Amino acid sequence: MANNLKVWLYSSDPSVYQDVTSYVISLSSSRGKTRELDYYEPGTISISFNNQDRAFDPTNTSSPLYGYVKPKQRVYVSAFGFAVFSGLIDDWTLTYDVNGNSIASLAASEKTNLFSNQYLIGQTFPSELSGARVSRILNDDMVQWPTAWGSRVIDAGTQVLDADTIEDGTNVLEYLQKIQSSEQGQLFIDGTDSLKFQDNSRSVMGSATITTFADDNTTYISAGSAIPAWKYDYLDVSYSTTLLYNRIQINSWDGVSQGNAHDPSSIAAYQPFDYVLDDVLYSDKFRLGNLATYIGGKYSQPEYRFNSIRVNFYELNSYDQATLLNEVLLNGFARVRFKPNNTGNTIDRFVRIIGVQHEAAPGSHDVTYLLESIKIPALVLSDADFGKLDVNVLGL
Repeated sequence: MANNLKVWLYSSDPSVYQDVTSYVISLSSSRGKTRELDYYEPGTISISFNNQDRAFDPTNTSSPLYGYVKPKQRVYVSAFGFAVFSGLIDDWTLTYDVNGNSIASLAASEKTNLFSNQYLIGQTFPSELSGARVSRILNDDMVQWPTAWGSRVIDAGTQVLDADTIEDGTNVLEYLQKIQSSEQGQLFIDGTDSLKFQDNSRSVMGSATITTFADDNTTYISAGSAIPAWKYDYLDVSYSTTLLYNRIQINSWDGVSQGNAHDPSSIAAYQPFDYVLDDVLYSDKFRLGNLATYIGGKYSQPEYRFNSIRVNFYELNSYDQATLLNEVLLNGFARVRFKPNNTGNTIDRFVRIIGVQHEAAPGSHDVTYLLESIKIPALVLSDADFGKLDVNVLGL
């Protein structure tokens, strides 16, 4: 397989697995989200294997993979010891043609996909921080996150949620998404196969966390040091009203309270664009208003936006591939420099990594990073680049 990618199938015993890399024809994975205001969705992967010898036929008892080709068993993809994807197989598809060409294909999703089919019993939660509420849900007898699947890394949270009584049959995924909205945080599987909840404090970007991509071999200076830039071969840019919202309405979970924010100058210039967020798990009007102002401040103007960049991993040496896999993480930050057609000024933007996609086959491997624009870095006390008064802004 290209660039040291390894594919492993697990049996029903999580300690027993097989390396099936030599059978791989193609691989396509996607993790994260494609749009800033969406939730992180369970990642997906599809892999096609050469099945000429019926190794992937679940009825072939003489196959060395007999017992491995089953739904809801683990598939794991790695490179240089770093996880590219880990999840549970949803489907196997076997295709045969009259010429004897046989292909076995799997489709898998990250384990958070299980939350969409799990439901809570009716109960009352106390008032608590968002991180404590996430942990409470994960510990519930109807949910449980087995330690064999990976550890939990749950931030404390910055927002205190109201006491809440839920009904029988409350969907686990939907309730976790309410917590994320209320916190403006993110819940996702990270590169170590752990379940992470990152609170709103992670929206603060410090110099030490930034990887730079550029369309040339330039460097930039951070905290007095020259930092090399990674080369990319494709950049997708938009300038549109796709993420323009100038009338924001935030509704509390009990339907009693509401927070609003309007930008008259934006409305006059571009017409009204409404954004409504329901079921926020606190009812204090001041806090709801702060959330409305926070969202309005990010999206009240159209923006020249970097949507994604693509890196040709196949052309990188092993050290550089491993370094990028280690440095450029989901929900992390980066900097992108772009000089269109090598003409005029360089456009320089800070971004958050909201999605990672791999497309690989023998002899090729492209990695695409989906991006969220960071208009103005938030204030970071004592930071060399982002601790400057009158330059940076406060978060939520």
